[in-house]
Amino acid sequence: MKTPPTSIALGYAHNFVEVFDLPQNPFEIPLEENHLLVEDSLSKFRLKYSVQSEEHCTVFCGRFHNNTLEDLWFVSGTVFCHALIWKVHHEAGVEAPVVKSLVGHEGILFGIRWSDDGKSVCTVSDDRTIRVWDITNPTTMYVKKYGLAEQRYAPLASATDIFPSPFSTHSTHFGHSARVWDCQIVGQYLISISEDASCRVWRNPLLSKISEKDDMSDCLACWEGHEGKSAWSVAVSDHGVVATGGGDGGIHLWRLDSIVAGTTGK
Repeated sequence: MKTPPTSIALGYAHNFVEVFDLPQNPFEIPLEENHLLVEDSLSKFRLKYSVQSEEHCTVFCGRFHNNTLEDLWFVSGTVFCHALIWKVHHEAGVEAPVVKSLVGHEGILFGIRWSDDGKSVCTVSDDRTIRVWDITNPTTMYVKKYGLAEQRYAPLASATDIFPSPFSTHSTHFGHSARVWDCQIVGQYLISISEDASCRVWRNPLLSKISEKDDMSDCLACWEGHEGKSAWSVAVSDHGVVATGGGDGGIHLWRLDSIVAGTTGK
């Protein structure tokens, strides 16, 4: 049986994080007060820790990594079209420094995902692209579009012993015809959803060696079925079933193993 969580971290729109203690017996709190996100109820939970990033900017999306305060990292997608990585637990009274700045998007970021091991980050944007960042190795950034590859470096704000490299490698994936809302890193696959109502499956470039001679068109599947605009949500089961929820009110199920079999997978 899993140990129940003892705290919850909240990221705010001005690149600020608060961590609250959770009651070990939530049934002791009246039902009408047992909602952390209701402003009047926040006072019912003890504030354990708070910290402001040194970058005071508006954040459109964010994602935490790790489950303890001491090891907690936050990556925030800013109004300036880049993502900032910073460590939440920091010296009291001092603003948390940005460890790494992921620069390359040409539109506001809508979604961010960490890999399970914390070594890569996936971002999606108003610019209709998916970008996968290797935040450990300083090599080449590949732009992927219709079989073409371009090499250049992505600039970096600062570095620490955790992320010592002077550059962040990333690959850029084009294919969606509208804004991209989310993209999950699922082992050897990237699974994205978009305003164009499709769900696309891509090869995870960080798990394969890429050279300039390789075929860079790495979209393995494009699943369409939702009517109207937007596939708004995506979830993936441990058995490789992908569920998408669309603006049409429908839920569609797809199978990752159908990519190997060469079928549509629905």
